Amino acid sequence: MVNVPSEIEQLIAKLTPESRRQRQAALLRPLYKSLIVISLVGLVIMLIKGSNPPGYATIGLSLLLNLLVATLDRLGSTRVAAYFFSIWVNLGIIALATANLLVEHNPTSGVVFLCQLALGVMLAGLLLGARYAFLFTAIHVTALTVIADRYFTTVDSHTGLTIFEDVINLVVPVGSFIILIAIITWLYLRALAQADAHFEVARQQIIQDGLIRRDVAIARDLQLRLYPQPPQINERLLIASRSDAARETSGDFYDFIELGDGLLGIVVADVSGKSIAAALMMALARVTLRSTLAPPKCCAVSTRRSAVTTRPAR
Repeated sequence: MVNVPSEIEQLIAKLTPESRRQRQAALLRPLYKSLIVISLVGLVIMLIKGSNPPGYATIGLSLLLNLLVATLDRLGSTRVAAYFFSIWVNLGIIALATANLLVEHNPTSGVVFLCQLALGVMLAGLLLGARYAFLFTAIHVTALTVIADRYFTTVDSHTGLTIFEDVINLVVPVGSFIILIAIITWLYLRALAQADAHFEVARQQIIQDGLIRRDVAIARDLQLRLYPQPPQINERLLIASRSDAARETSGDFYDFIELGDGLLGIVVADVSGKSIAAALMMALARVTLRSTLAPPKCCAVSTRRSAVTTRPAR
């Protein structure tokens, strides 16, 4: 029997697409590891330069949340970790924007954090799917409108505009940016899904071709086993034979058939074609010739014996 080549199994293993959990882990792990490092560096800087308690609380909470995400991921709950990471990042950005605008009255930092909501939308889309990107987009635009209304209600902007106009001037550009990022994330995920579909079709075709090559190799091995060994006539006459197929299999064949009375039949034939069908036709023709031309075993034995006894008389 032909041993099935392990290259096919190795090829299938290499071409197997990543699962959703594997993709989530590949994206999630660098993110929370980076945030853990950033939080630790931030704590060190705050300890050196000194900071207020809210600053320590913010950095410490970020560190704890990322450590929790890392723990969930290591326990095998990557999907839960991805949901938790996406939720806390998006809510954390909203909280920081609210604190800077409504508590510290720092519009510059507040607007920066509001623009970072687009980053949270993109992360949610890549980790959880496009629908979550649009879900967080709706949440962020709503929160943005509420925060802007509260800010311009409590702070005199001195622009001569109404509060409604001030809110619109802030919500429209920032909200448009967030929506644009959500759309780009959706288009990217759709293109990735289409690429995965094409890749799966190509993978199945490659696997099918590999299986066909394996079957053809088995057919070639069986065909080679049908070629007989050249008979040994005597010391003066030696017969050698060899067949090289143009492809994996062919319809060319030869055979040696004992006809009795010391006669040897040599068959050389060519079946039209170079496929497995030609090889099967060759095997059928071989069996037919052998059953038709070869004498019965009893006669063959007696003939061989008579030939041996008469050979010295000649």
